Amino acid sequence: MTPDDMDGVATHGVDPLIYQPLTPAAPGAPVNHSFQFPAAGDYTVAATCQADVDADPTRSEYDPTATVPPGGAPAMKFTVKSARILKELTTTIDFL
Repeated sequence: MTPDDMDGVATHGVDPLIYQPLTPAAPGAPVNHSFQFPAAGDYTVAATCQADVDADPTRSEYDPTATVPPGGAPAMKFTVKSARILKELTTTIDFL
């Protein structure tokens, strides 16, 4: 599945199930976060450092060809991982 920003437009892709800004305790420190009780199944987990450009819910700022930092108009680029959530087990996704 291709990740998408939160824009509510089905033709742009599936909007996030959970949309959570994460802040490290110190610059460069790892960020740990838990999501409580998602249904068992296969998920696409995506992280971006450009979440702040997702300001307009009527348009998609997601651009899979964006560079860091993005040039021109604001754009989002995601790092994507696949995850299989199993019932009553903890799943860890490492973006390093």
